[in-house]
Amino acid sequence: MPPNNMVVELMTDGHTDPSYFPFMTARQREVGTRPFTARKESTGFVFNRLWAAIKRETVSILAEGVSSPEEIDALFCELSKRGLGPCRMMDEVGLDTVAFIEDHYVKERGLSPENTVDFLQREYLAKGRLGHKSAKGGFYPHLPKIVAL
Repeated sequence: MPPNNMVVELMTDGHTDPSYFPFMTARQREVGTRPFTARKESTGFVFNRLWAAIKRETVSILAEGVSSPEEIDALFCELSKRGLGPCRMMDEVGLDTVAFIEDHYVKERGLSPENTVDFLQREYLAKGRLGHKSAKGGFYPHLPKIVAL
């Protein structure tokens, strides 16, 4: 979200007049954003699909017991030079939301839900561990909000 993220993704719904995209790209540049256009209709914008793959593999790694949320996030942050890793980001969004979105991809693409949606449901959602928004936390324990005095 601006000002930290100035990316805008544009995509057709399959019925958009092609002349719309050069116009919108020019307008986006005029206001200081960085536009990217998906070349055809897709389930999710380009970055959303890349992020879905990262989330899917992260949850699979956890389901298989290969690594921990802390180790995954530390590795991701070290290599990408980002402040938050995928587990912490999923906790921020909400594991219920992550599972809902992943379930859509599972159904659309014929993927197995075993190490993603089913794992999240069994190990987190069924136990009330929805992420940052729940008192029980998610991948990480809930962090209470600090109120300034």
